[in-house]
Amino acid sequence: MSEGKRAARLIDIADEVDAENIPLFLAHQTYKRRRLMDAARLLPLLGLVLMMFPLLWLGPENEPRTATGVIYIFVTWAVLTLAAYLIARRLSGPLPSEPEAGERDDVV
Repeated sequence: MSEGKRAARLIDIADEVDAENIPLFLAHQTYKRRRLMDAARLLPLLGLVLMMFPLLWLGPENEPRTATGVIYIFVTWAVLTLAAYLIARRLSGPLPSEPEAGERDDVV
C-alpha cells in the first residue's frame, strides 16, 4: 500500500470514529488515574529490582559491605512504602463524576 493510500485510509478511519462520536482522548482526570494504576502495578517490580542491588556490591576485599547494604535496604523499603501509601491515597479518592447529558468531558 502506498503512502498516499495509507494516509487516506487513516483519514477515513478518523472520520468514521468522529461520525460515531467515539472519544479520541480520555479526560485529564481519567488519564491521570489510569497512570497511577499503572504506577501501582509497577511498584512491586521496581521494589524487587532495587532490593537486588546490594547483591551486586562488593567491598574492598571482594566481600559484601553489610552495614551499607542494610542501610540501603531500609531506606529503599521506606521509600517504597511511602510511594505505595501516596499512590493508594490518590487512588482511593472518589471517581470522576459523570458528565451531564450533552457534555463531552472525555475529549480534549
